[in-house]
Amino acid sequence: MRVRVEGQAVDDPYIRYYGLSIDKPLDTRFWETQPETIRNKVWNSFTDEVEVPDTTRYVVVGISAFTGRWHVRVYVNDELKAEGDVAVPGAYPGSPGYLKVLIAPTIPLPPITIFGMSIPGWLWVGALAVVAGVGALILSKRKKK
Repeated sequence: MRVRVEGQAVDDPYIRYYGLSIDKPLDTRFWETQPETIRNKVWNSFTDEVEVPDTTRYVVVGISAFTGRWHVRVYVNDELKAEGDVAVPGAYPGSPGYLKVLIAPTIPLPPITIFGMSIPGWLWVGALAVVAGVGALILSKRKKK
């Protein structure tokens, strides 16, 4: 899978560290505690691409901004997966923190055949979820009596 990260400084005139973590958390001060996650020093805007294994579950994007923030977009195989503002978590009131992006691979659901009819995987899984939800609702009502 190809992950592309695009960042644009919103109100931050300083050079910052840009960090990317794959399938593990990103420390608040990643540039000191996790130097292997530093992808580059950035100023004003940046674009970065990295190939990740198909089994990758999530990535975390961080910018070492203690003041100001960066607007970040994360694409997986050219599909926008997440976007938001990024800065050091808790660095200032309202600090947006880092951006965690779930990119778990989707597992195709096979169709099933019932009474000679082929039912797509997304439909039968959705029907099971509805039945389970209704069952849980009925059970919760019974417990209240």
